[in-house]
Amino acid sequence: MDEGHAPRINRSRHLPLILLAILLAAIGFFFLDERFKPDYASLTAFFAIPAALGGLLAYAINVGHRTGGFGCIILPTLAVLAMVGLAWAVLGEGAICIVMVLPLWIPAAIGGYAVSWWNTHNQVDDDGSGVRIKAAAWLLFPMVILSFERIYPMAWEARTVSREVIVSATPERIWPLLVSIPEISSTEGEWNFTQDMLGVPRPEHAELLKRDGKLIRKAEWGQAIHFEEQIDKIVPNQSIAWTFEFPDRSIEHVVDHHISPKGDILRIETGRYDLVPISGGHTKIRLSTSYKMRTRLPTYLTLWGQGMLGDIQNNVLAIVKDRAEAAN
Repeated sequence: MDEGHAPRINRSRHLPLILLAILLAAIGFFFLDERFKPDYASLTAFFAIPAALGGLLAYAINVGHRTGGFGCIILPTLAVLAMVGLAWAVLGEGAICIVMVLPLWIPAAIGGYAVSWWNTHNQVDDDGSGVRIKAAAWLLFPMVILSFERIYPMAWEARTVSREVIVSATPERIWPLLVSIPEISSTEGEWNFTQDMLGVPRPEHAELLKRDGKLIRKAEWGQAIHFEEQIDKIVPNQSIAWTFEFPDRSIEHVVDHHISPKGDILRIETGRYDLVPISGGHTKIRLSTSYKMRTRLPTYLTLWGQGMLGDIQNNVLAIVKDRAEAAN
């Protein structure tokens, strides 16, 4: 996009500014209202909202007269960064949601901004009515997409994440560490992006107990996250399988209020350890976690699920490996 002289347009800038303010208020309402939680993983949230933001921003600053092609990239990028930064500082938005939306929000906002830039440079009506109509259309764009998605709801899709580690110890030596592992220090495990950069707490304690005739493993992560694993099958020195239970909303409160392990877009369901003896007194430990998600972007969010759950699993396996080998 080369800089050029846009046609003179006799129009007020008040309407685009008003529409931009309305859109920003609507975005806040969308992400804070519990009724829209099922829509957080939709095309509306990932594309339509940032595209509308970029498009209206262009009209609000009179893009045809003040910016060129370079501004089509810089200005919407700065606007998105400012908005998510404000959400993080004021609303307590979690780091996980921020890093997940930025790779999609920034290109979408640039796209919306570029469309408005092109429209302004090709505006031919002297009274600016066409610009005002196109600016108003950006405000309607997310609502139209959201209405379509409500008519055709998203389906649940199952996923499993597995990680493995080879340990220089026998299954008999490893087994006690799988059923109960007390007093995990902050120095144990390995560095990973999810826990060390995004702030997901590390495990601190897990114990196996019997309650109402059932085996339950209680887990504590950090100082505030608590969850349980109801044991479904246990074969000593071979495997243990469980169903996750989340008795409170501690994960949402500590990690990210948009992420619920038993919510409308994500359900973490089951897990299991498997021990496979290997020659030379070694053992392969496989840790698997199964979950379901509901989204319009399954491939994109599956990559994030593989990465973040994989980080957590690798850390847990590193703790077990270090303790088992140290006990030899």
